[in-house]
Parts: sequence; C-alpha cells; structure tokens
Amino acid sequence: MKSETIETLAIAEQFTHHAKYAGVARQAVADGYSAIDAMFSAILFESGHVPPRNHKAKLDKVRALCPTIFEERVAHLDGGGVSHSGAIQWDSIEEFYRQWLQSRYETFELTPGEARGRVAESLQAQSMVITYLADQDGTDACELMESVSRSAYGYHYSKTTEAISMAHDH
Repeated sequence: MKSETIETLAIAEQFTHHAKYAGVARQAVADGYSAIDAMFSAILFESGHVPPRNHKAKLDKVRALCPTIFEERVAHLDGGGVSHSGAIQWDSIEEFYRQWLQSRYETFELTPGEARGRVAESLQAQSMVITYLADQDGTDACELMESVSRSAYGYHYSKTTEAISMAHDH
C-alpha cells in the first residue's frame, strides 16, 4: 500500500476520533464528513488518481470508481461465525456532504441524535474503506488499521489501553 494512502487514512482516523468527541453537532458533522473526504482521497491515491481539490468532484469520482464500496458485506468466518457490515447509501453520503457544507458556511441546525448518526456513519465508512483497500491490496484489514493507527497516533494500542485490558483479564 502506498505511504500516501496510509498517511491520508491516518488523517481520516484523526477526524473520526475528533468527531466522536465533538461537543456540538456542527463539529461532529464537520469532522465526520472531513474523515469521509480524506478516505476518498486515500482511495484515489491508492488507485493512481490525483484527488480533485473540489470536494464534490472528489465524491463523484470515488462514486464512479467504486460504486459498490459501501454495499452490505457478509463474511462467513471459520468456526461458523458471521461478520456483517451494513450498507451506506450513496444518497446519505451526498446529504452528509451538504450538511458538511452547511456546518462550515451557513446557519446550521441538527439534533444531537442526528449528529451522532452522522458520526456513526463516518465510522462505518471508515471500516468499509479500510476493508475495501485491504482487499484491493491483498492484505488484512486489521493489519492495515494497525498501520493507520501507528501513522495517526504513533501506536496502535496505548499503554493505558493495555493496562485496562490486563486489569480486565485478571
């Protein structure tokens, strides 16, 4: 995977992280869609395209290049388990884009529940993009996410996370 792709996914990771902790709907939407926009840049970098500076043109280019990226995914795992990833509709991504523009340039009203839904959508998009890019590259999605986390934060799991895990296990 190209280093530019990893770096851009790390930017998306930071935006999704900030969106999760946004104090107001405006910031949740601004950071949530900024994450998706960065993911779109990563997809374009990895496929050898220069991402357009115009955000709507970028969305349209990714939609044309990867129309099925946000379709539902069901994977049957060894041992009988099933992994399910629900779909995201492109119309919803387009509405998210319009809300992002409003959050940046206009008077903006969104309920906390609606804002939380947009944050969840950005997190779901992140999971789907990571899986898509890993599949395209022939690598494991968990390994790709670990590389992205290391690029974004300098580590995959913090010492605090490890300590909490150890305390929980004992």
